Amino acid sequence: MLKRIFVFGLLTIALSSCSAEITTASLYGNTNYTSKAYAYRPYVNYAPRYSNPSNELNLTYSKDVDKYINYFVYKDRYFIERAIERAIYYSPIVLPILKKYNLPPDFMYLPVIESGYNPNAVSSSGAAGIWQLMPQTARDYGLVVNSQVDERFDIIKSTEAAAHYLSNLYNQFGDWNKVLAAYNCGSYCVASVFRNDPRGNFWSMQNAFPAQTQQYVPRFLAVLNIVKNYRRFGFDIKKSYFHYALHIYRSNTQATLQNIAYFYGVNYNFIKSLNPQIRSNIVPAGAYVYIPSNPKPYYQNTSTNDSIKRFITGKFE
Repeated sequence: MLKRIFVFGLLTIALSSCSAEITTASLYGNTNYTSKAYAYRPYVNYAPRYSNPSNELNLTYSKDVDKYINYFVYKDRYFIERAIERAIYYSPIVLPILKKYNLPPDFMYLPVIESGYNPNAVSSSGAAGIWQLMPQTARDYGLVVNSQVDERFDIIKSTEAAAHYLSNLYNQFGDWNKVLAAYNCGSYCVASVFRNDPRGNFWSMQNAFPAQTQQYVPRFLAVLNIVKNYRRFGFDIKKSYFHYALHIYRSNTQATLQNIAYFYGVNYNFIKSLNPQIRSNIVPAGAYVYIPSNPKPYYQNTSTNDSIKRFITGKFE
């Protein structure tokens, strides 16, 4: 039975830099936070150092990218540092799913500007989870969204949905900057902007997009520039990685998280933190719960068909 244990899983941690309810302002940077240590530093004159292999994002450098690099360096340093650390922490979950959909690995940093990698993030518009998926988009990509279970908060399943969505956007537009714009404002928005010039690029039509989308792409590219050159900018990035072994438990009857935690000998608060998709204490019949490995000799109602590893590699049933 021990062979049925697979590494990979989901750990929701308390994030002190992001509240559960995230406003538009905090989603795109903490505009009220200004570190005194950086308030009077000179403007960064940054010359980018990167190449653009065909399998990576088109990292165009512009004055807006430069503006947001300076913003993140001087006014939002703590938020960005912690969000990048969370991206690295969750990378063992996120990167294999991006690879499955042939997406550039740099997309693992997209939730930095979406949610700060807060798994419990909810925007004022109703978007939720690290990928900030809207309810209908989530349902379109196979996620359960209701009052009892909301899989947008499940990092594994929400990453699967977001990666599928991003892949479809690339198949539609064939340009990563357009994909980023479409992820923010929708595919119809991007198609409308380029109706008369389908081969046009984002930067030539930037001002035709909604105000938020105009800044969304340069904000993300600014984050990537910082990630690739974080030592040059004086960022202190502490690296740690998700390493828990989990099972997937399914019940044929309604259960409570307390009872499941008791049965498996797991701390209740820990199992609750692992399962933010369960929106209350009640686990409906047929719903799943992530169970961490522990000394118990076997796990009832778990199987290799339900393993996290099989889900990430595309063999989930």
